[in-house]
Amino acid sequence: MVRNGSPGWLGSLFRARPWVAAVVSAGFLVIILWGGTSVGWDPWAPMGRGLKSLPVWLMVAVGVPFFATGVVVGVVLQWRLLRQKSQVPPGPSRELEQLRRDGPGWLSRRAGVDDTVYDSVSTISTDGGTDYSVAVEVDQTPKG
Repeated sequence: MVRNGSPGWLGSLFRARPWVAAVVSAGFLVIILWGGTSVGWDPWAPMGRGLKSLPVWLMVAVGVPFFATGVVVGVVLQWRLLRQKSQVPPGPSRELEQLRRDGPGWLSRRAGVDDTVYDSVSTISTDGGTDYSVAVEVDQTPKG
């Protein structure tokens, strides 16, 4: 069963903990080097048995660069992840500060500045995505 667009648990594990990819790749490198040593580094000696046997030169030519890249990428990604976690989170952005100043409740926060009192502020969404704010100004002149 193939799931579209989902890398599975192994991919999410490697993204969350890149050191695991480096260790797995290093393990395969050790197996390739051990296999080459066991046959005396004869380039045409078969590694494996039956249909799953390959010559040493093919295992070394394909496996060593591939798994060495896995080790380097895993170490670099882990280093970046550790550095990213150790950095101090940045302060609020300008957009967040402006939203805090002018966002919901901005009329009541500014009421003391111009002495205009607003009775109600509501947000109306007509199309499900765009919000419109409505404010009703209250007349506070004494009657009579």
